[in-house]
Amino acid sequence: MKEKCGKPGATRGRLLHAASRIFAEKGFRDTTIAEICTRAKANIASVNYYFNDKETLYRESWRYAYRESLKKYSFNEQEHTNDSVQDWLRAFLKTVVVRIMDPECVEFEIVGHEMSSPTGLLEEILEEEINPQRELMKQFIRNVLGSDVDEKTVRFCHTSIMGQCFHLLMHKKASSKPTSKFECFQFDEVDAYLDHIVKFSLAGLSAISNKVGHQ
Repeated sequence: MKEKCGKPGATRGRLLHAASRIFAEKGFRDTTIAEICTRAKANIASVNYYFNDKETLYRESWRYAYRESLKKYSFNEQEHTNDSVQDWLRAFLKTVVVRIMDPECVEFEIVGHEMSSPTGLLEEILEEEINPQRELMKQFIRNVLGSDVDEKTVRFCHTSIMGQCFHLLMHKKASSKPTSKFECFQFDEVDAYLDHIVKFSLAGLSAISNKVGHQ
């Protein structure tokens, strides 16, 4: 939708950017339209004009945050078609890890709030946006484990691999607090940690592959 006057989409873009940051900080329930508008330098009527209500703004601000992160850290499947198993997995996981660690990428924080205090508002949009990336990883797992693998095993392996990445959210949150005594993961350790995830994950997949093959 375009502005009635002035630069197209300027106010809408500011609202999405501000909302995504505040929802990431506070979650849906503790965020107010008033503070979003204050940060976006917009009036409350503009929220109604562009989004109708807070619920729609919440969904669209998550979509905005997610797509902005993918623009910054994209994984182009075609560029990695001929990669080795190790290189493909590392390239894919790197786009996830750097998005988690980058303070400008906030989609994971919004999902974190949603998991701890569910609203149900993001279920459909999460499935729509995240499923293509999820299916890329699941297909990789199927390729590694072979045609005999069942879908429950694929799902469990996907959770195990991605969980190593999502654990970094706790480190990211702790590192933002100067008084935290949590042993925080450092951004300059990303490459070493990626090497560890790839090695650990492929070893696990190899063990499961051997088990599947002997059933």
